[in-house]
Amino acid sequence: MQTKRIELIGPGGMLTIERDRSDKTNPQRVRIDSILRNPSRGQQAWVTYEIGSRICDRDLLDMAMTLFHRLERRQPSNAELRDLAGELYRFTD
Repeated sequence: MQTKRIELIGPGGMLTIERDRSDKTNPQRVRIDSILRNPSRGQQAWVTYEIGSRICDRDLLDMAMTLFHRLERRQPSNAELRDLAGELYRFTD
């Protein structure tokens, strides 16, 4: 069984994480859409990130930090960061 898509909602906005099977050259690519609820002036409301299945742990944690900040509008605790990185990791295997 595989999880194909997950949506996470927080006070700052929402994230959609899904496997992108449309690219035949890289079928293990993961697409992440981040939408802010009320973006600040000059802040981009919609951002799409793409990560490969072979992302290193440090890059995965950096991505989780960025996404958590957009979702919650605050710095994560270590446990929160680990939880979000775990969700990302589930899609990269």
